[in-house]
Amino acid sequence: AFRKWTQGLSTSISIGGDLKQDADVVFANVQTAAARLEHLDRYDLIAIDESHHASETNGKGGNDYSRVIEHLKALNPSARVLAATATPNR
Repeated sequence: AFRKWTQGLSTSISIGGDLKQDADVVFANVQTAAARLEHLDRYDLIAIDESHHASETNGKGGNDYSRVIEHLKALNPSARVLAATATPNR
């Protein structure tokens, strides 16, 4: 279904520590993105699944979700964030 919406755009998937950003649309798990913050490119749209985790803390001043969002927003303050969750209550 996603391919219907992205006709003409290239995609890449970054999981397991391998950060691939050589496409128009980049998918990455939050752990890979957080571990490679200094290597993340500037993006105009940041889509976060399981976004309810962004409000959780780990006792160290945040978590991977919030660190990635904050870093990407620092690279591009006008970037839009699309936050999705199927967990309305935590």
